[in-house]
Amino acid sequence: MDVHHQLTLEEALAELDEIPPPPLPPRMWIEELYEAKRVSLPRSPSFDDEPRIDLFP
Repeated sequence: MDVHHQLTLEEALAELDEIPPPPLPPRMWIEELYEAKRVSLPRSPSFDDEPRIDLFP
């Protein structure tokens, strides 16, 4: 633990505010991941009878 320079809560929060948030993954990448996941899931016999839920209208 560094005892020479301890940030106050306000200083720490100010430093956090200067850090840009991480970029969100592109929508296309999310859709591709969702499609791959859906295709690889085991299909139940009644799956086709259920209404398809569109996560990306």
